[in-house]
Amino acid sequence: VQAKLERAERTIRELRHRLGLDSSNSCKPPSTDPPGRSRRPRRRRTGRPPGGQRGHPAHLRGPLAGEEVNRVVELMPARCRHCGVEFDTQTVSGIDPVQRWQTIDWRGPRQGVFVTEYRRFRGHCSACGGNTGVELPPEAQHLVAPGLQALILFLLAALRLPRRPIQLVLAQVLGIRLALGTIQNTCQRASKALHAPYQEIARHVREASRPHIDETGWRQGGARRSLWGVCTRVATLYRIAASKAGAVIDELLGRATERIVHCDGYAGFDRLARRQRCWSHRKRNFQALADRGGEAASIGSELLALRRRLFRYWHRFRDGRIDRNQ
Repeated sequence: VQAKLERAERTIRELRHRLGLDSSNSCKPPSTDPPGRSRRPRRRRTGRPPGGQRGHPAHLRGPLAGEEVNRVVELMPARCRHCGVEFDTQTVSGIDPVQRWQTIDWRGPRQGVFVTEYRRFRGHCSACGGNTGVELPPEAQHLVAPGLQALILFLLAALRLPRRPIQLVLAQVLGIRLALGTIQNTCQRASKALHAPYQEIARHVREASRPHIDETGWRQGGARRSLWGVCTRVATLYRIAASKAGAVIDELLGRATERIVHCDGYAGFDRLARRQRCWSHRKRNFQALADRGGEAASIGSELLALRRRLFRYWHRFRDGRIDRNQ
């Protein structure tokens, strides 16, 4: 018995040693490291905010050359803003260009990059001597036009690329050179524009009669977060949250207790008064019983058979072949 115990202890030590091996203490590649294990030394905090520091040399983006511009829009003042006289050859003593402003758009694989240059002019009124400029139109307020903005958001949200890889894709594939700050500002503009539609979907979810809710782990900026999803027949709402589950559930679903909420067995959903547990999770639980063997196997097999029977009736009801009385 003592010999068996010593062999078992040696085996346990060897297995623990193997479990502790990773790319930092063996020849294993980093791709085999388990999630969450990082032995890189952490940088010491400097107390400074991220990004460019005050007083650093400016990196300014100059306008594109004339051969790269696809369209030129000249903005001329129509009347003097001081005396109101209309500008013509008699009332204007000079028209001077004061600013060149460019917007960059992406118009799909056929048209590609499309650059529009807006040239603002200033008029000198011969009647009162005042100077009058002209404002940029709304479509020229930002360097990134709607098509390019949509592409940046697709790379960010759908493909989950960080800002620097997005910057690299735009430069190497499309020849568009943007600063990281420009990409970030583009994302923030889109976030503000989507605020109203997001709130409308959130109201719809809170009022839905049978919503489905789920959550999973998420990492954002190196911090642990939770990704929540609420689905109805016509809309899906996603929310990344760091607060406790109870507060998030109350915010997403409200405090209505009459409706049925579909969810899994996560303990945070126990606060819901009426809930329907996910049948996919139940099926896996039943299968685990069936795979265990012994008495549990027969119980699990019977539960799986009952589940199949239940869903046969449900499909017949859904297709209109039976009613609830049957």
